[in-house]
Amino acid sequence: MSEELYNQTKELMKQHQWQSVIDILDDSTLLKSNDWRLYWNAGWSNFKQKRFLQARMSFQKAVRLTGNDDDKSLSLTFLGLSEMEENRYQEAREVLKEALQLKDSTLARKSLALAFIHLEDLEEAEKIHTDGLALEPDNKERLAAYGNFLLDTGREEEAIAIRKKLS
Repeated sequence: MSEELYNQTKELMKQHQWQSVIDILDDSTLLKSNDWRLYWNAGWSNFKQKRFLQARMSFQKAVRLTGNDDDKSLSLTFLGLSEMEENRYQEAREVLKEALQLKDSTLARKSLALAFIHLEDLEEAEKIHTDGLALEPDNKERLAAYGNFLLDTGREEEAIAIRKKLS
């Protein structure tokens, strides 16, 4: 049953039918399942519907249920994004740090830097960017994010140098 529900909701998500996924994966259905993927689908669908508390609760359950680091890191990243949407930047910082410890990802890194910016810790935000670039110096998405950070902090000449690397 779990595999069937997962495939059904995955197809609905491809069609951006977020509310249909939420309706199918209601609390009573989810309580009968230990499949982290169903909780992730419910979390993402709620996120897309701007129901961030429900998204956060689903992602938290996905984190607890998943058995491998890649999936846990993914769930933690989206839990962090949900926390940020609710202006819970300290909580976002902690779960995004945990996500990066499990697996480096550009999305988790950019989100963590943004959490630090909201917490007014620009030094740590920059470190997140530069550490990511040390790991993947040619990653265009990481370069663009760092360039945007430099622009946002008034460091235009450095941002222009980054932009040149992107072209």
